[in-house]
Amino acid sequence: MNDPLGVNEYVFNDFDTYAKFISQGKLEYSQLSNGGFRGSLKQIIRGPIIISHHQMNQKILQRGSGIHGYTTFLLPGNMSQNFIWRKSRLKGNIIGILHGGMEHDSITLENFVGNPISIENNYLENLIHKLGCSEIIDFLGSNETITINEISARRLHKIFSTCLEADPEYLEIRLNQLIVLLLRSLCESIDANKSKELRGINRMRIFSEARDFVHDHSENTILVTDLCTSLGVSERNLRYAFELSVGLSPKKYINHYRLNRVRSDLKSGTFKKIIEVAHRYGYWHTGQFAADYLKLFGELPSKTLK
Repeated sequence: MNDPLGVNEYVFNDFDTYAKFISQGKLEYSQLSNGGFRGSLKQIIRGPIIISHHQMNQKILQRGSGIHGYTTFLLPGNMSQNFIWRKSRLKGNIIGILHGGMEHDSITLENFVGNPISIENNYLENLIHKLGCSEIIDFLGSNETITINEISARRLHKIFSTCLEADPEYLEIRLNQLIVLLLRSLCESIDANKSKELRGINRMRIFSEARDFVHDHSENTILVTDLCTSLGVSERNLRYAFELSVGLSPKKYINHYRLNRVRSDLKSGTFKKIIEVAHRYGYWHTGQFAADYLKLFGELPSKTLK
């Protein structure tokens, strides 16, 4: 069925016919599973926007390039759908980003459903600026995939379906909702990633300041609460900072550093007695001190001293 104002629908029972008909980009199709081919295509072309709904019953290899002058967002057909694209596996909330001329290489499994959304580049850039999401432009230029949150992904799939079912008079509204939601979802995802990166940077700063405090006060008994008070951070954030940076708890890092200082002093030849060095760094329980030292260095303090 061909409706220039609404959805164009096509059904195929021959693989070669289907492959020749799909004109978006320059793609080559190869069938990788046995049996007769059945496929269908629903497509809406409205000015600078093309959305397509593909269904194929066989495993298919697709290779080629995207539509020149367009950016295509490769949206899996539903939340449980997945397929291999370039070096990634796309699924319900992971979207592929295909630029015109960029290599398209995918393997779709049997009973595949796909919903690519292609937007003309100038129109896309103008819309991004209108939405106040200009950071998307740089992101799109340097990334092949983006992960959006599942709530946004489910809404995106739902609105895509409403576009395919919409009356022609409401189609423009539905398409606009779809594209705006797509771009807002991308923007939110970028912001979330920036927030995550910022948390990582903040935790590195916390670790750096805590490490300096430990090193400057190595001859004192340092408690985790002392670090929290000095840095003005919670014990939870302090623990996260250490685990992120060195994979150790603050308490273990403090102990390891002090034991290294002990070892350095024992090897310096300045001290004659182990207990003198142990007390210098706040180790008053000699049995526990020796056990910790052996565990860390694989030898007892007495061997190091000799």
